[in-house]
Amino acid sequence: MTFRAVPHPRRLWLWLGVAGGGLVLAGMFVLLARADFSPRVYVGWLVWGAALVLFAVYAYRVWALDRLRYTVTRDALRIRWGVSTFVVPMAELGAVRNGWVDGAPGGGAWWRWPALYVGRDEAQAREWVLFSTCSPERTVYLCGPRLCVGLSPQDRTRFVEAINRRRALGPNRSLAIGWEHPRVVRWRLWQDSWALAGLLVSLVMVVLLWGEAAMRPEFPRVMRLARLGTLLLLLNWAWGAFLYVRERVLALALWWGGSLVLVILLLGLW
Repeated sequence: MTFRAVPHPRRLWLWLGVAGGGLVLAGMFVLLARADFSPRVYVGWLVWGAALVLFAVYAYRVWALDRLRYTVTRDALRIRWGVSTFVVPMAELGAVRNGWVDGAPGGGAWWRWPALYVGRDEAQAREWVLFSTCSPERTVYLCGPRLCVGLSPQDRTRFVEAINRRRALGPNRSLAIGWEHPRVVRWRLWQDSWALAGLLVSLVMVVLLWGEAAMRPEFPRVMRLARLGTLLLLLNWAWGAFLYVRERVLALALWWGGSLVLVILLLGLW
């Protein structure tokens, strides 16, 4: 059985924030794209890029809060958060408690906003797993000896009945607590420090290359080099991603080699 979470108290305002942020970013993009390239415009693009990343994180969390679901099966409680699912085996779930539980974490850290009551914490020799849209006083807790899970289902009565019924039946198989991610999130590239470092270095070099172009608007050659460097970066990333699945070493050589080419371009300008 699947249960919806209680809507966020400020759901409408959160979505208005998504719409407003998108419009602001679109307006900034148009203004920057039409302006003559200069140091001021260069800084504007950097600000726009940082704002785009923050906006993407915010929009994803609003979307994840809006579609937060709890699925109760015989083997586990499956919590849908965004594109992933957090699995809690039935054996880890304990007594059901409504409202505040001693030792429960309070409001989440500011960097979790707007999902203040979503995350994992350690307190009083227990792990706390929170996937709630409400404050701790309005949260349902399932507390075992090692783990407490905090949730906010709309239909609490039916949710508790479903949990107790499945626990009474006993699990069919043993599961581990943790995340189930889609294939793109499980790609080994995200755990490959050498690959990520190569990609990051090339990105930093391109940003510096455009900064050099912004400082020399009177030299069209520098602007052409910056555009060429950006094109090389995109082709390098795409070709390396294609090769990475089959030939990791070759992809690393391509990414780091591309970074070296960009460094040489930058040094040539200096």
